[in-house]
Amino acid sequence: MINQLFYSDLGLKPGSFVPLHDRNGEYELNSLPVLDSDHLFIHNHITLPEEEEKFLHMQKSSAWNAIQAVQKRQARLVPNWIGMSWSPAGRERIMDEMLHFQNHSRLANFE
Repeated sequence: MINQLFYSDLGLKPGSFVPLHDRNGEYELNSLPVLDSDHLFIHNHITLPEEEEKFLHMQKSSAWNAIQAVQKRQARLVPNWIGMSWSPAGRERIMDEMLHFQNHSRLANFE
């Protein structure tokens, strides 16, 4: 449903790495694809303390810093938009958050 919202309903253009027919994509730091999008919205689902450490380590890596959206400070942590996209209220909240991001010239930077 999230892909339908972004790429059909809102008419956004997906980056080349976007899994159009899958609900999501998970990547290890060693196999992070080239993320060539203008904006990067990340749902960081951390369940174990060591996962937080891995995420912080990833943010310091050359692979992370090579991402165009990170360089332009257009990367943002978001709540579970995948789950939210299944309800009309959730879809509306996602669109409101995207409008909020668009109205701010700089999105949160992960430093």
